[in-house]
Amino acid sequence: MIGTVTGNIRFNDKYKSDKATPTIPFKDALTAAYAAYRINKGYSKNGLFDYHKNLWQYHSNKDLVRNHFHQKTDTPTSVIEITDEDRENAELGMKHFRRYTMLALGVMTDFQQDVSFLIAQENVNLRELGLISYLPALVEREQQESSTKKIIKNEYSDSAHYGSVGDKFEGTVTILSGRYLNDYGRYVYSAGMDGNLFSFWSNLKFEPNTDYTIKGKIKGHGNAYKTGYLETSLNYVKSI
Repeated sequence: MIGTVTGNIRFNDKYKSDKATPTIPFKDALTAAYAAYRINKGYSKNGLFDYHKNLWQYHSNKDLVRNHFHQKTDTPTSVIEITDEDRENAELGMKHFRRYTMLALGVMTDFQQDVSFLIAQENVNLRELGLISYLPALVEREQQESSTKKIIKNEYSDSAHYGSVGDKFEGTVTILSGRYLNDYGRYVYSAGMDGNLFSFWSNLKFEPNTDYTIKGKIKGHGNAYKTGYLETSLNYVKSI
């Protein structure tokens, strides 16, 4: 197994064993989580029920995983079909989480500490499947962030502010990273052009490592949140 976490962990009461609840090998639970991630083509926090047709359009990853181990009448009616791809991805996911054991608790976010405690368990219970169903998305996000950091360091360390606030902007940018924020119902993107960094919010879905021609307005000049490099923020962004 991945190992144990030492120290006083504020959240371990949340995940302490419940003898009345059946336990599941962590690796099996993570494999089912990757199967749900494949089926939903990503992570869906909530399912969608069509009341006109009286059927589910799709189920949340959490419900797919929970149903796989514990049948419920209000969730899918059959277990997930596990593939070799799911098993391989689960192995890669466990390899990714091994790096958590190398991090000091003080440099982890609270959420990473929760995950670190959870993945140290040989067996998990049904209550923990909600968090486990999110782990494939977490792995993808952290790997993308790591890759983006390297690209930005190598290609955008000399980034400069672009144009003047209020100017119109039009150009072909490379999407470096993007994340959908449920609380705002929009994506937030980091992009690059000619060695300069840009950021913007949008309802549009852009794929990372892909070029798009966009137009908008220069909103402000500042520094990128994680690197401190000079960055130009845009608004009213449209793809053209």
